[in-house]
Amino acid sequence: FGPLTSVNFIFHTFSFKKTLYVVETSSSWEDALAHCRANHSELAMIRSSAENSEVTSLVASLNPSIAWIGLYRESWRWSDNTPVNFTNWRSVWDVIRGLHCAAETADHVWSPTGCDAQLPFFCQAEHCWLLTFC
Repeated sequence: FGPLTSVNFIFHTFSFKKTLYVVETSSSWEDALAHCRANHSELAMIRSSAENSEVTSLVASLNPSIAWIGLYRESWRWSDNTPVNFTNWRSVWDVIRGLHCAAETADHVWSPTGCDAQLPFFCQAEHCWLLTFC
């Protein structure tokens, strides 16, 4: 895998900090997931509009200006199998399209995308920073 950029975000629950890694090498969704799990943790899971804004600012610098996130459809779930509580689809019709993986676009929306598409991607790692709560 090619260039890797580490971006520290101060997104956290009370006791966790999230670090995002931008991998500019284009991969399928499943290959991106395997890379993230082998090297970091998971594909990026965007849990709020604040996180989405930060990720979108990074996507704009990529070529193409779209990147895998950890969202996939069995019923839409994150790659760690947690439910989706925050969404940012372009339209309600995007949710029902027959595509099973999702990418973040430079225009601040999520796009269902064929899982075999070759895109850059975001990995994330969450770090405990308040040991009394971990």
